[in-house]
Amino acid sequence: MEDVSIVRGIIIIIKEDYTINKWTLAIVPTASIDHHAMVLEASKTTYVKQTPLEIIEQNCLNNGATFRGRQHASQQLLHKKQKVPIVIREHPTRYAFPTQSPKNFSCSWIIANHIIHIDVNKSTNETTFPTTIYFKSKQTLHLEESTYQIKQQFEQTLALHQALKNG
Repeated sequence: MEDVSIVRGIIIIIKEDYTINKWTLAIVPTASIDHHAMVLEASKTTYVKQTPLEIIEQNCLNNGATFRGRQHASQQLLHKKQKVPIVIREHPTRYAFPTQSPKNFSCSWIIANHIIHIDVNKSTNETTFPTTIYFKSKQTLHLEESTYQIKQQFEQTLALHQALKNG
């Protein structure tokens, strides 16, 4: 089911829910009456009534596990308790990491498979969005978290991949 809304003269489509797919790059929270998440894909942006965490939880269930189960497995494999990356889907493998505690409203989820580079935001002098993620699709995403923090989250995701690969 989809709703249509007009924001500043632009027609946007708002979905009830969202299935993470091979084009999904990031899931970002929004503060809107009509929707709670903006999903950045390789070639489009989708607005969703679910929160980012609800999208992650539903997609874990759609792929045969609970979010808490995936989170617990990551915690055990990485020997880490907070902000662990998770496997959203096993075949093909899709990893996602939170930018903050998943409980925080402003937590975004980044699909790590698409990242080519994480760097300081060089396009502005503002400190509001100090980090830029560069995706394979040539898209960029500016985040409010520090570049160091996002790089650490990405490295944890690579560590999770290695731990699962080595069994």
